[in-house]
Amino acid sequence: MSWLTVDEFKSRTGISGTGPSSDSNIELSLAFAQKDIITKIFVSRADTSATMSTNHVMVHGFLMGKEGGTSVTTSDVDVYEVQTVEGIDYRYDLNHLKDDVVIKEKRLVTSTSIPTISDRTVYMEYKTGREWFSDMLVQLQELLVIVTRRNILTKRGPQKLQDGILDWTLNGVTISYNSNAVRDIIEDDRKNSISLMNTMRPRRFTGVRLGNKTKYPGLRRGGRVVILWKLQLLRTVHLTIACQYCLLMIMGSHYNSKSKMTNTMHTV
Repeated sequence: MSWLTVDEFKSRTGISGTGPSSDSNIELSLAFAQKDIITKIFVSRADTSATMSTNHVMVHGFLMGKEGGTSVTTSDVDVYEVQTVEGIDYRYDLNHLKDDVVIKEKRLVTSTSIPTISDRTVYMEYKTGREWFSDMLVQLQELLVIVTRRNILTKRGPQKLQDGILDWTLNGVTISYNSNAVRDIIEDDRKNSISLMNTMRPRRFTGVRLGNKTKYPGLRRGGRVVILWKLQLLRTVHLTIACQYCLLMIMGSHYNSKSKMTNTMHTV
């Protein structure tokens, strides 16, 4: 399912004509751009369970369709079980046992209890988004317009598009074809698509290892890792070391002064 029709795309961008901007090419560009967006902003996750049941909860994020559909079905969840024998993992497909997906509860229902054998582990693989699909649709459509327009304009180069684009409507303003203007639009679309993708991509960060040892929790803010309590601990340690150093200096100075006084008294 496409998030936009060809007519909706043409209405939003003003792009129409022949060659790379023909209806058939616009439709192909929309499909290509949508798959690219799904790959970049929908995150693949996996859950495991060793408890035999016909209901298994997918605990990560908001469920998304693999093809970006408005609903999630059993085809959007890959289910299998793994058994380890003498250090070797054997995988057994369970997709034929899928019965239903309860989206809001993020729950997979199977026709029989899985794992099928007690010493096997169930794996569920699926796509997640930052929000529910319905809450992201407007932004997804905006991103699809930007990525598709950039793909169309860059496919054959601005100089070769004049026969396909005679006029351009952008934010209510119509301009005649101009290669420099098209290059500016391509660059703006590139920057806007990156910004939107960063905003819409789920944030996933579990921590870092200091000195390649103990793992500490943290948060990702603006691309930087902030280790909350560990930084405070390091500050405390540094302050303690500094205080101990100052104390040793004071004691050393006091000891030297006392030694000088003793030597002076013996001399007298």
